[in-house]
Amino acid sequence: MKEIQLNPQQLEAISHRDGPMVVLSVVGSGKTMVLTERIIHLIEEYGINPTNLLAITFAKKAVLEIQSRLEKRLNGNVDKAMVCTFHSLGYRILKAEGYPISGFRLVHDGQQMNIFRQAMDKADIKEEPSLLLSRISLAKNDLISPSDLEKSDEPEDRKLSKVYCCYELLKKRKRLVDFDDLLYLPYQLFREDKRILEYYQSRFQHILVDEFQDSSKVMVELVKLLSETHNNLWLAGDDDQSIHSFRGARSDIFVSFDKEYGSNTKTITMSHNYRSTKNILKAANTLISHNKVRVKKEMVTNNEDGEEIEILEADNEIEEAGLIANRIVDLCSEGYRFNDIAILVRVHRLMPLIEAALIKEKISYNSYGGFLYNRRDTKTVITIMKDLISGDPSGGIDTDLLGRIRTGIFDHYEKISFAESFDIAACYMSIKPNDEEDEEERKLKSLYLDAFEYLLSPLQNLDDLADFIKEAQRVNSISSNGKVNLMTIHQAKGLEFKCVLVPGLNEGILPHINSIQQLVNLEEERRLAYVAITRAMERLFISYRRRQNGQPITLPSRFIAELSA
Repeated sequence: MKEIQLNPQQLEAISHRDGPMVVLSVVGSGKTMVLTERIIHLIEEYGINPTNLLAITFAKKAVLEIQSRLEKRLNGNVDKAMVCTFHSLGYRILKAEGYPISGFRLVHDGQQMNIFRQAMDKADIKEEPSLLLSRISLAKNDLISPSDLEKSDEPEDRKLSKVYCCYELLKKRKRLVDFDDLLYLPYQLFREDKRILEYYQSRFQHILVDEFQDSSKVMVELVKLLSETHNNLWLAGDDDQSIHSFRGARSDIFVSFDKEYGSNTKTITMSHNYRSTKNILKAANTLISHNKVRVKKEMVTNNEDGEEIEILEADNEIEEAGLIANRIVDLCSEGYRFNDIAILVRVHRLMPLIEAALIKEKISYNSYGGFLYNRRDTKTVITIMKDLISGDPSGGIDTDLLGRIRTGIFDHYEKISFAESFDIAACYMSIKPNDEEDEEERKLKSLYLDAFEYLLSPLQNLDDLADFIKEAQRVNSISSNGKVNLMTIHQAKGLEFKCVLVPGLNEGILPHINSIQQLVNLEEERRLAYVAITRAMERLFISYRRRQNGQPITLPSRFIAELSA
């Protein structure tokens, strides 16, 4: 087997013996490899029993990657060391201890929302369910109980406590736990039963945590409880990549941890980036240096300078989507494949027009919402258009509502044109209620309809549409060039691509309109931009638009200027 070449910081992180250690690991510094090598080192060099090791990370993909690497290096010992996510650890503990109820089941998303709506009815609260459920999720991650909220001086907190309490009672009656309970309940169990806590403290003599910057309060407290008898706690992460505050993650976690453990903690910085060119790293370093609350560090690399970052300016959102598609075509002519390329967006609402532009240029892609023509709402619109033109109603369509919309716009005897059939279908989709959709989903559906209309504009009839869809589906299903990756910045965390395009660098988009006024939120937006930029290995393109929906938009994002300031 090829010997792994380690730099001095990596070697120090791997060979640390006992006591707490913080490994500040910048993007592309080989953090997962170092964590894996440390597990092997503890077993083979220090004689630690694999059953006494606990390695925690945040994504199932990372767990599988670590387990795969361990399998290649450890003969038969890989299954003895526990490598898991925080939630998987919590699930195993609750199952083993029969807590809170023996034989409990994990609630699935649709079932959870139904139970939560019942809780809202019992509490007599009428608000957006998804927003309230999100607030309860954050409360659990911050270890806030219904009784804590009830004591609050804020009326909104006391109102939330009512539905929170009803929700917990309904779950308990059905012997169900939700995803957040997998962290909240083990913490409660450890606080209530010292004997059980001591068992797990004795079992896990060395605890390693990857991506520690994504930890919420409950995760931090669980780790502290498990390690308090031995303090053999090894934490790796990068506060500059903390982008999950909406899940309760705290960007100042390394600063607060260092204060709590003080001089007993050994801290090292793995600053060498093996991923990106010097020009990309220079821009990323300069951008993130504008954040005030962070551990100061700077990425370095031995990679070549590479190409300059390209800033693309468009007149409007349609032109911007077209520029992105054209730039991808150019990259492929330079020898890159589609699957070397990623388009990373701040919000889902930027995706529909980009998807339309990709389809127009016959560029195959993978997207969060699936292929545009395979979306349920797109299929419904096509069905309605066929019904209106052919006169034959299909099942699943509210014919009474459709009839009222049609007669409200056109005389009953008028023949409906191809373009008019879309207008009626779009109106139907905007009026037809769907209780399963929240406000964001309704907005996104509307934007996908706009993108569909954009693709319809050169077509004349249903036959043209059928041929166009068939060809688009063929291109997207059979591609020897791979597929372009279209995803949000949050979804891209931990990934890397040779070429990255980041659209929508406008004030109000990135940084998001809801985050501009508060420093703590603005700094997370800057970290999001930083994460997007550092996914790129060789080429980076950033774009913005001057207008949106025909109206002047706010200025280009401040982050563009900060790339070189």
